Amino acid sequence: VFFMFYFSGHGDTLLDRSGDEVNRYDEALVGYDDYVIDDEINVLLAKYFGKSQNLMIVDACHSGTVNKMFLALDFTKAKNNTALFANEAKAIAMAPDLSECSYNNIGTIQEPYNMIYFGATGDSETAGGGSMGGVFTFWLDKIIQDAKYYGDWNTMTYRKLACRLAARLQTYKQSMMYREIGEQVKHYVNNQPFKTN
Repeated sequence: VFFMFYFSGHGDTLLDRSGDEVNRYDEALVGYDDYVIDDEINVLLAKYFGKSQNLMIVDACHSGTVNKMFLALDFTKAKNNTALFANEAKAIAMAPDLSECSYNNIGTIQEPYNMIYFGATGDSETAGGGSMGGVFTFWLDKIIQDAKYYGDWNTMTYRKLACRLAARLQTYKQSMMYREIGEQVKHYVNNQPFKTN
């Protein structure tokens, strides 16, 4: 079973209610009539999503640890990494600044559920947006459409998608968060995004 949660809206911080936040603030999604706190989200994930393949995407301010995790990948440029794109020449022509990318810190975060997580910002950051919606959502759609146009969507993985998104969002001073959570995530992290086995 594949489950995807996508939130594009307002995020906020509230004073930590449980005493487990290093920065003394809980991250929260702003719902129609109340906040949804990261502690509550984590309880739901642990209770109901232990056996499914899960993808959580949050385009909101303060979304770094809205799923309650505290570790993230560090996106950096890496020399001699030419395996990112299926058609390197076209991809470099399309976006030369994205041709090399790797991760400094990658490892599975242990939780009772499995999930790939994309957050538009770090916990202390605001997310850009405008009349067309959030910057994160805009670039996610554009990267997908460009990859399909240039013929490398079929070889896209979640990590490649994260790499491209992170590079684009850096120009907006947004530090995108990407996480792989749970032991079973290894079975679908190299899938084409949004596609089930």
